[in-house]
Amino acid sequence: NYDRALNQLGIAYFNKQQYEEAFQVFDRNMKLNPKNVIAFYYSGLIFAQNNDFKTALTYLDKSLKVNARYKPSYYLIARILSIQGNEAEAKKYIEYANSIQ
Repeated sequence: NYDRALNQLGIAYFNKQQYEEAFQVFDRNMKLNPKNVIAFYYSGLIFAQNNDFKTALTYLDKSLKVNARYKPSYYLIARILSIQGNEAEAKKYIEYANSIQ
């Protein structure tokens, strides 16, 4: 389907470190399908790669609103919190993600 194809295109750009192009694809996909957890997650990942942690956390939060069991978002949030020096909170996110079946 179309949103899956857009995700694949965005991931291809991401893997080539073409983050601006990747975000444009994911942004379009989020507008077409506001329940696309992959688009929200990768948007968060793109902003995290660029050290814009506030924006990254916004997209990751949105990904969890779409799918509260999406482990990669919890792990990335934990990584960001760890980078920011908030190890205790990061540990909570990791423990929660690990508890998801």
